[in-house]
Amino acid sequence: MQKLLVWENKLRDKNIRVTSQRIAIIEVLLKEAIPLAAGDIFAKIKNRPELKLSTVYRNLNLLVDERLVRKLNFKGKGTVFELLEDHHQHLICLECGDVKSIQCPLQNYEEELHNDTGYELYDHNIEFYGVCPACKNS
Repeated sequence: MQKLLVWENKLRDKNIRVTSQRIAIIEVLLKEAIPLAAGDIFAKIKNRPELKLSTVYRNLNLLVDERLVRKLNFKGKGTVFELLEDHHQHLICLECGDVKSIQCPLQNYEEELHNDTGYELYDHNIEFYGVCPACKNS
């Protein structure tokens, strides 16, 4: 519940109305350990008659534009979304599709890149693809 209040405040700080649809999307993303497709998010909250898949997409795109949600494209999974809580990267199994969050190896380099180029960096994304131990041993 505390995390949800933090996200409500993040919305308010960016002058985004706190709606039940946005809160429902954020709640799903908070509960999941992996990035989700819009359809998966919708499936987890579709018991709400006022919520349509198009509403989920529209709100996700707004949250991406406001840098509260990250939009990713994984091989074999398509476009997925996750909350921008902590900076991390992903390790993805090409066999079963398992996704693991890993600590970002480039945090110091990002600052160095900013200092060298003057670019104001907002995000970067690295995906590592391989075969997980369970798939490798099966």
